[in-house]
Amino acid sequence: MNRWLKVLGAVVVVLIASAVSIAVLVTQYDYNQLKPLVARMTQEATGRDLTINGDIHLAPSLTPTLSVSDITLANAPWGEKDAMLRLDRLEAKLNLTALLQGLVDVDYLVLDGLNVVLQTDGRGRANWEFEKPGLDQAVEAVADANGALQLDLTASDVRLRNVDLTYIDGATAKRVHLLLQSADFTADSLTAPIHAVLTAVYEGVDFDAVADMGSLNLLVSTTGEAFPVHMEINAPGMQATIKGSVEQPKAGMTVDARVGVTVDDSATLDQLAGFALPNLDGLSLDMKVRGSGTNYAFSAIEARIGDNDVGGDVAVDLAGKRPRLTGKLMSKTLDLDQVLNLEPWTIDPTDEPWIASSKPKGEAVSLFSAEPFPLELLKTADLDIDVLSARLQAFGFTIEALKAGIQLNDGSLVLTPMSFSLEDGDVHGAVRLDASANTPTLNLDTTVQGMDIGRILDVLGVSDVVTLPLDGHVDVKGHGDSVRSLMATLNGSAQFSARNGKINDANLKKLTKLSSSLFSVLPWVQHKDASVISCLVADWPIDKGVATAKIVLMDTPGFAVAVTGNVDLGGERLHLTIIPQAKNTSLASFAVPVRLKGALSAPYTDVDPGDALVGTVGNIFKAPVGLLTTILSATGADLSADKANDPCFKALAGDKPPAKPASNETPASSMQENNTPTLLKPLESLGNALDDLLKK
Repeated sequence: MNRWLKVLGAVVVVLIASAVSIAVLVTQYDYNQLKPLVARMTQEATGRDLTINGDIHLAPSLTPTLSVSDITLANAPWGEKDAMLRLDRLEAKLNLTALLQGLVDVDYLVLDGLNVVLQTDGRGRANWEFEKPGLDQAVEAVADANGALQLDLTASDVRLRNVDLTYIDGATAKRVHLLLQSADFTADSLTAPIHAVLTAVYEGVDFDAVADMGSLNLLVSTTGEAFPVHMEINAPGMQATIKGSVEQPKAGMTVDARVGVTVDDSATLDQLAGFALPNLDGLSLDMKVRGSGTNYAFSAIEARIGDNDVGGDVAVDLAGKRPRLTGKLMSKTLDLDQVLNLEPWTIDPTDEPWIASSKPKGEAVSLFSAEPFPLELLKTADLDIDVLSARLQAFGFTIEALKAGIQLNDGSLVLTPMSFSLEDGDVHGAVRLDASANTPTLNLDTTVQGMDIGRILDVLGVSDVVTLPLDGHVDVKGHGDSVRSLMATLNGSAQFSARNGKINDANLKKLTKLSSSLFSVLPWVQHKDASVISCLVADWPIDKGVATAKIVLMDTPGFAVAVTGNVDLGGERLHLTIIPQAKNTSLASFAVPVRLKGALSAPYTDVDPGDALVGTVGNIFKAPVGLLTTILSATGADLSADKANDPCFKALAGDKPPAKPASNETPASSMQENNTPTLLKPLESLGNALDDLLKK
């Protein structure tokens, strides 16, 4: 027993002596002598210079702590002059038992004050792709000054603090900056998956994220193998999920992932964008993202807000001066009133009458804004997008079957082909807005077919007062940087025609102020013989912002109505004369010509028949056959093969003589005694001339 006690005591003494010897060795060794060795091995492994400006210190214990300060790793030769990596402090807790066995087993590694610059050159190179074998050799082989001792490295817990990350796209020179407050990565080994927990700040928005990724070996590999990423991100009012992979091809990182985003409060998106976005509360977005460098494809897009939906595929090319988007977007239902908080356009018939009976006092309000268009937005991106929407709601109007091709190139916007249905009417044409020059120009060429004016008024809040299906064609051009300047420079024409309309007298009279204003200006409107609008044509040539009533004629069972004069769009002034002709002398008292003049925002009437008819009596009711044919054809009206038997055509050409007066009716000539102008004579001669032309 005594012998065994002596042997045990000797072993304890030897162990204590060994431990003391190791402790003395560890504490007395100057680890700063390893700086050249570490720098040389990093250069051999990566082709980059590593500089350690601070001290290397090892605190002895059974789990000694290694600390190194002020470390920099050079950028790629073609990259920015600043270092690719700059680290304020590195701290690692080591397993001493493993260290004595030739293993570097790190319980945890802390990197504090890390600045990283990741960049591509736009020609197939990335600064995280090293020219030499790779970091794996540096972390797998550590030798003493003579290269005699081989050590293997394992790290299961890596903690990042205060990380400043910058990504630079070499093709576009765009920068993305992210501040990671903390990022904890854990893995069982270099080849095991990495689990990460992060907190970050981007554009003043706080984020936190949880991610499961591939191994560290796979991350630094240059074989091009995909690096899997599954990340869940949370920010105030929004959540995002990214599941896919990041490849490391020669052109830089290639992303191939499915992205899902939900938004409860769009204030965070406003902050990230730097300006107020539409109301996106309740947004759910799901799509596939694939691309690298300057080209990305967003496919299988599915976005929803309430009952609104948008889907399709869009490709983005960032290689040019501006991002270029191409693709197709589709929607079953899109309510822009809800998404953009648009206020419906309405007319309140209980307001004061728009038309005054005498010249209003005070200055008129301009209807056309002089505020410059925000045309700089047209130069932020180029587009070639096809848009399809089954139902679109905007300003209270319902647009159906929308089809539009949107091309935007260097500030020149073209919508063609463009077609849609609005309140049972069909609209098709093209719009071009060119903001590439100093003075923007607008070209509008649009045709309307079967659009019921009554349905439009219904939407505006004036319900069921008229039914009038309208055909029309507008072809105008103008230039300027505001609505007002555009109106003052318009050139072109606007032509309209309509048939089989009806005025609902009962409903019109319910709108007290609107009807009283209308009846005071146009007293014949309230008569039952004017409630049916047989047909109407209007030709308004426009020259330098002035629209002239070249031919404006309307036919009803009791009246023929003509309009002469012009509308000065630039000056926002009216100079119109409305002249009714009674077809029966019993209606003569209603046929009072009226001048409508003044500002567009505050017109007033001037019932001065003698002045109103000067120079107009002979021609206002004459509509040459050729001109009528041109107008009706241009507006899409369906002319019968035999124009002579077309009642609307005949009426507008004056081929409907008025009825003879009854014996108890007042002759038209007697009205001269009351200072009322003689009624216009029946246009029998014009009708006869028309018959002769048609027979020929």
